[in-house]
Amino acid sequence: MTAAVLVVGSANADLVVTTDRRPAGGETVLGGDTRIMPGGKGANTAVAAARLGADVALVGAVGDDAHGRLLLDSLRTAGVRTDHVRTVDRPTGAAYITVTPDGENSILVSPGANYALTAADATTAIDSGTVDRTTDDSAAGERVLVASLEVPLDVIDEAVTAAARAAPGPC
Repeated sequence: MTAAVLVVGSANADLVVTTDRRPAGGETVLGGDTRIMPGGKGANTAVAAARLGADVALVGAVGDDAHGRLLLDSLRTAGVRTDHVRTVDRPTGAAYITVTPDGENSILVSPGANYALTAADATTAIDSGTVDRTTDDSAAGERVLVASLEVPLDVIDEAVTAAARAAPGPC
């Protein structure tokens, strides 16, 4: 089975802490309990597409750790295909998020495994037919490549180039 939507992007564990105010440089501020949730621009996009009913696959990378397992379980539970999510010898990417009572946030991203993703990973997923380009039935839905950052820029560049090369008509 092939995916109608292929997302190339990040998968991060979001470590979220509420706080009355963000600390200034050199300052320590106490916050609430840390919540650990699946996130990352790529994984969030893939999950949203799957929840809307799309047949979707993610091209990404996670570490062989608890955060990586959390992300893979979350993606699979949402219906996202993970056959192009590699497990690598780096920690899973993490986003450290502070949220104030007014809803403002500050985010520091540690890319980790996301930066082990390669242009070849994207090309392999596209060239292997992960994105279904065989149907002419418009009711079957669009065939879409979604490329989000938080992964190396050359990965996104190659994904777009490979998708254009594989497209059945003019791009």
